[in-house]
Amino acid sequence: MKFSPTCKYITIPFKEVMPKRKSCFDELPILSKMHVGEKEVDLGVNFETNMSKVFEKTHALLFNANSNGLHSLPNGDLQTSDANFAKDSLHPAAKASEKKIADAAMNSCCLSQQTLPCYFCEKKVCPSCCRMCHNCTMPFCHLCSIMQYSSHEETALCLSCL
Repeated sequence: MKFSPTCKYITIPFKEVMPKRKSCFDELPILSKMHVGEKEVDLGVNFETNMSKVFEKTHALLFNANSNGLHSLPNGDLQTSDANFAKDSLHPAAKASEKKIADAAMNSCCLSQQTLPCYFCEKKVCPSCCRMCHNCTMPFCHLCSIMQYSSHEETALCLSCL
């Protein structure tokens, strides 16, 4: 170090100056913001609690439907208990609505023609939609019969004759 008589400050040569400290942020990866929405939280952290809520709600709906007297039939329709059926059968409007529901279940081509009941499920089917079983020769709808292509002709077999 040198002292100059005219200068009040000390002059330090360049070599003796301490180097700058290294930045600690150079080694870290690039930081970016990531939006975490409600969906991500529901599928991640809250997944178990949400699924238990869904299970409890479904369970309650199933038991409430069962306690109301609704029973499902094999064909997928709902059968009400005898008390509900007797109550509804007193009103002519209920009979008219049942007929509309039954007519809606038929195909549109069946409405203008005479219908036959399916021998298996008793659904009304017109002659153009009806399939006659090759073995028992009874009329069946397309849901209660299967087409056979094993011979040179198409033949229908009912579910009973399979």
